[in-house]
Amino acid sequence: VFGLYYTYAVGELPAIDMIVTSNKKKESKMGIRLKSTLKETDVALVAVDDKQLSMYGYEIEGDFNGMGWRSEAGLFKEKNQDITYQNSMFGVDYGFASGFMMIVEYYNRAKEISNIDKSYLGDTYIALNLSDTLTPLLSVNTVFMQNLEDESKFVGPSFTYSLSDEMTMLLGALVGFGNESSEFKRQGESYYFSWQASF
Repeated sequence: VFGLYYTYAVGELPAIDMIVTSNKKKESKMGIRLKSTLKETDVALVAVDDKQLSMYGYEIEGDFNGMGWRSEAGLFKEKNQDITYQNSMFGVDYGFASGFMMIVEYYNRAKEISNIDKSYLGDTYIALNLSDTLTPLLSVNTVFMQNLEDESKFVGPSFTYSLSDEMTMLLGALVGFGNESSEFKRQGESYYFSWQASF
């Protein structure tokens, strides 16, 4: 894949980001993002287009009394199947003086994404992310998401331990709960481990 990325500052605050990519089949993808700040609120308009999909959307994020908030939405059009749908999300986050961080997000998405049977997917979800630094070397993060239609859910705890200034170890899991035919129960359980070193 070959890609070209370009950023242009229109003024003191607004900026335009553009990207064009092409693969071996000479299929290209283009994207543009216009971002500005209005009264301490970041606002961006986004457009992406390729042979199979077009997307037009927005991103907004700001701060209210120390609590961060953001909203994203996009209108998608699958050209091969002539399907149009929208996805959106809204989230808030708050960081405590102790280092504890909490993020709550609400998602709304369409099922009609392709001809593949996705009837087990939901339209609405709620997610919770909790993170904290337990010691200078050990931090913990937990992700919780629930499908509000079939009430299935998954929990993803992870632990990050700093072995040294150059090495970090990560251990985590993703576990689904619900009826056997529900979305997150179908995904089962998975566990992962990573070790990173920098030189």
